[in-house]
Amino acid sequence: ADPFSENALGKLRKDLEKQKQSRRRTLRRHLWGSAGVNKFLNDATFEPTEVNFVELCRQFYPEKKPADLTCHEQVELINFALKKKEGFLIDPHSSFMKYFDLVICVALVFTGIVTPYEVIFMKTLQTDDWLFFL
Repeated sequence: ADPFSENALGKLRKDLEKQKQSRRRTLRRHLWGSAGVNKFLNDATFEPTEVNFVELCRQFYPEKKPADLTCHEQVELINFALKKKEGFLIDPHSSFMKYFDLVICVALVFTGIVTPYEVIFMKTLQTDDWLFFL
């Protein structure tokens, strides 16, 4: 059999495509299937940040030059520079936000049901009525 015949090349292409798909499935299973990686990627937020390493070095190690710092000291400076320092920000993917969204949905459904009932069936505003306090 000729290794370069049309049949042999077609079979080779099919085999290569199957191998590619198998590798992709395996990679997806390893990367995206593990709970740790999923949690990391879902919870992580990546933002570009400018770090002035020379200024940080002057601030924390005035007697040293940036090239003279140990690896541990360099890592400490970078960690300090990358930590968020301003304000309070709630992570939109946190479990707190999931519960908060659920509470807001329940409140909206309640408002959507009770408000039309009050408008249609209640003739006057009664302050002693239980719906008035809700």
